[in-house]
Amino acid sequence: EFRRVLFRSLASEHKSNDVKLFLEHHIVTDEKIPVLYCYPKSDKPLPVVIFAHGMFGDKVIDLHRGIRLAQEGFFVVLADARLHGERIVDNYTEYFYENDKVTNCKKFLKVIKGTSEDISKVIDNLKDDSRVDLNRIGMSGISMGGYVTFFTLANDTRIKVAAPIALILFLKF
Repeated sequence: EFRRVLFRSLASEHKSNDVKLFLEHHIVTDEKIPVLYCYPKSDKPLPVVIFAHGMFGDKVIDLHRGIRLAQEGFFVVLADARLHGERIVDNYTEYFYENDKVTNCKKFLKVIKGTSEDISKVIDNLKDDSRVDLNRIGMSGISMGGYVTFFTLANDTRIKVAAPIALILFLKF
């Protein structure tokens, strides 16, 4: 199912542009972080764009955005957030909604912080990759991915530019 969704998405986007793209699935670092790399063929290192998905999503749901960015010349990294995608846990929905609001917010923030730490480890993992220019790293994300983007930007100086999208501010204590 995973490959079918990936390749259907890649084929539908690729028709609109003559840029040949590469799509790779990897499990990286000791944390076993599932990632997709989407990038065009290039003779020089490419700037990196990391895109973080929203709550209840996964790396595949934003693949169309990754493809579009790769068509523009970026090396795109899409990673599963903690407790999402290939890292999903049993009773997933109940995990976030079974307690009082304060406890749920703390769980949500723990996922954001942990995912931000994972993004930094993914960047570390790319340090010897000749396809990427780690002096030019940007990040974006939607909803929960927007929070991850802000948190990563604040804590990892290698992120040079960020554009969080559709950030929903509901965390009240």
